[in-house]
Amino acid sequence: MTCICPVITLSPRDYDAVLFDLDGVLTKSASVHASAWKKLFDEFLKQRATKAGEAFVPFDIDTDYPDCAKSPVVQGGDE
Repeated sequence: MTCICPVITLSPRDYDAVLFDLDGVLTKSASVHASAWKKLFDEFLKQRATKAGEAFVPFDIDTDYPDCAKSPVVQGGDE
């Protein structure tokens, strides 16, 4: 695959800081995270179900994602 994208260079002369938001503090990213988790887990769960001879139960964003997202592992510790 060939990417026809412009090359963007960040110069310290032009910027004092760069902010990366991965936890929803700056932008509402939970829906993006949930969609990515669903895609990842559905692929894994399909393969697992096939190997185990079980029915495929898809990742449910409404119930599974909140349970996983509030996990101490995801939040960075068991506070």
